[in-house]
Amino acid sequence: MSCRCRGKEGLELILCLAPPPGDHEISIDIGKGREVVINSTGIYVRAIVSDDYLPFIRTTSLAVSEITLKKFGLKYEDLLCKTVRGLLEASNHGSETAATLVKECSDMITSILSNCGEGD
Repeated sequence: MSCRCRGKEGLELILCLAPPPGDHEISIDIGKGREVVINSTGIYVRAIVSDDYLPFIRTTSLAVSEITLKKFGLKYEDLLCKTVRGLLEASNHGSETAATLVKECSDMITSILSNCGEGD
């Protein structure tokens, strides 16, 4: 079985290896009530927005590019490591989609993790 992510690079590789949306998506705090969220549907900046006219807080999401991620000080290598670890966590916690991808791309995942530091 061939890995569907083989031959992909950059953000395209991160999105291919990202866990599905939901409980196991990757979330990285970037301050000021904002976080970068990575899941299989995209990479977003999510912010808590308070509206003076509404008595609740709502969440807005904005898809971002590689340039925007660099402006936030996020490195591609770190994002890739966090993405693969998130995929493994989703797989270990019952996501069939993640488990299928882990099985299909196990060699690539092992290779990526071998280049990741402990804190990535």
